[in-house]
Amino acid sequence: MIMKNEELEGTEVFWHLWPCYDMVQDKWVQVGMEVELDGSHSSDPNHIAPGCCQCRQLSGELERFAASVARRSLSGMENRLCCTVDVPRTAVVTSPRLGERWYVPVTITLKSRERERPEDADMTRALAQIKRALLERGFLER
Repeated sequence: MIMKNEELEGTEVFWHLWPCYDMVQDKWVQVGMEVELDGSHSSDPNHIAPGCCQCRQLSGELERFAASVARRSLSGMENRLCCTVDVPRTAVVTSPRLGERWYVPVTITLKSRERERPEDADMTRALAQIKRALLERGFLER
């Protein structure tokens, strides 16, 4: 379905965009954005196995995809923006917004190197490239 591997047929990946804040001179300041990818291969609400082979495989696929997208989105802007990919290795979480379905999370964090300017043209362009890649892959916005 979304992933090209038939072993992962039925996989769904959703994404969410969140502001990213850091403490700057004793106050919280938005310094960037986080793109959270939430992938699930099972609609079974009782499936909560971080050691599951398919969960690990899906997590690895999402991590490789996120790293590739992060690299491409920063092209030519590396001195103005920084990007990290976070994958909690043993995390399988649930959320009411995903219908109590269990999923593996991967987060792309995009920050301005100038903490006072998170919403500049570079950030907007990088986020647009990330969103385009997510939509091209068939990931659904939540």
